Amino acid sequence: MKKSTNLTIGYETTYISKPDSGDDALRSFLEKLKGIIKAHGGEVVAVEDWGRRRLAYPIQKETRGVYTHVVYSGNNSLVAELERNLRINEQVIRFLTVKIADEIDTATFKRKPTANIAATAVPLPAAAVSAAAPITE
Repeated sequence: MKKSTNLTIGYETTYISKPDSGDDALRSFLEKLKGIIKAHGGEVVAVEDWGRRRLAYPIQKETRGVYTHVVYSGNNSLVAELERNLRINEQVIRFLTVKIADEIDTATFKRKPTANIAATAVPLPAAAVSAAAPITE
C-alpha cells in the first residue's frame, strides 16, 4: 500500500526567550527557524505567539519569558537541527519539542485552540449580541 506524500511526522515546539529580547530579534529568530524547517523538507503548520508571561520558577535568573509555539511537520533530523539552533541561541532559555502524530496531513490539519489562546478570548455580553443581530420575523 502506497502512502500519501502529504503525510509526514507532526511535531510541536514551544520555546521561551528572554523578556529583554527585542521584537525584531524574536521575529528574525522565528524566521530563521522557519527557514531551517523548510530547508530540511518540513512545513510550518501553525505559529502562535503566547506573549510575555511570568515563569513558574526562575530559569537562568529570569522570572519572565516570551513564549512562542510552532507546529510543523518533518523528520527526526529536522528536529535535531532545530533543537541544536535553540540550544545555541543565547536568547532562548528553555524549549520543549513533542511528537504530536506519526502521520499528519498538513493540508487538512486543524489545530484545536490551546488554553492560552482560549483564555484570552473575551466573550461578548448578551446585550451586545442581541444589539448586533436584530430580530426579523
